[in-house]
Amino acid sequence: MAKKNRSMRPMARPTYGTTPRKSPFGKILFIIATILAVLFGALNYLTPAVSGFLFLLGLIVGLLNIQNTETKDFLMTGAILIVVMAVGQKPIQALPTDVPFDILYSIMLIIVPAVVIVALKEVFRLAKD
Repeated sequence: MAKKNRSMRPMARPTYGTTPRKSPFGKILFIIATILAVLFGALNYLTPAVSGFLFLLGLIVGLLNIQNTETKDFLMTGAILIVVMAVGQKPIQALPTDVPFDILYSIMLIIVPAVVIVALKEVFRLAKD
């Protein structure tokens, strides 16, 4: 039997600093936050207290759920989602019902703070290096 050439191993994905283990709490919190955002938006129940609660959940998701290896992908997709939502407000508001806009708005209450937290973490990581 021939020896395996160990130099032909696939290269590992580069990591950016140490990557702590992903918290299962963060994953569950993200799922719950998304479900709540869709539910509150669909029911048109976006009071200031509910909006603040969703915003706080977004901050926590950004702190707990996004690891160093996921930062660039998360920031890119988050930025695209934010831009699409900003550009797509007019067509969505032209619909005869406010439900689609309220759902997207409530989801943005989670995504925007999470993107800001992850971006700040990345800036501090880059400044430290």
